[in-house]
Amino acid sequence: MANFRKTPVGQFHHWENINLVWQEPDWFEYIPEKDNAFAYTTAEGLRIQPGRMFFDGGSTPRIARLFEKYSPWYYTPVALVHDWLAEAQACGHPVVDFDQSIKIQQEALKTMMLLNKDWRNIFVFHATRLALKSPKARRLWNTPEDVCPVPISRKKERLKS
Repeated sequence: MANFRKTPVGQFHHWENINLVWQEPDWFEYIPEKDNAFAYTTAEGLRIQPGRMFFDGGSTPRIARLFEKYSPWYYTPVALVHDWLAEAQACGHPVVDFDQSIKIQQEALKTMMLLNKDWRNIFVFHATRLALKSPKARRLWNTPEDVCPVPISRKKERLKS
């Protein structure tokens, strides 16, 4: 299990410029700013700057949403970084491998949690890691897409599979 204390810390850039445009219930289009775009730099110096994509926040199971800090939008910057890595992978432009994507998600999550003590939740930290390491998550990671950005209808199909 990943250790919160040993997980490195990166840096978010311009998260005030996260521009989400509503498309339909629970789905938004992320449109990056031309100047001062949202990005995350890992502790190792890898800069991740998401491109245009459709986004549902964090893929939080409905039952978990009953608990505090389990809204799909609670850790939006972290979910945006991870979902961009998955989108790039599905579209044939991989940035990192599957295991690295989990490491980056955990690092970004810790980074965000340290910015505000109210955001810190060790259970969320470990639960998201377990969810991302699931066989379903790996299968989705390894499933390529023909149309990019991946349309909402296809993302819904992928999440149900």
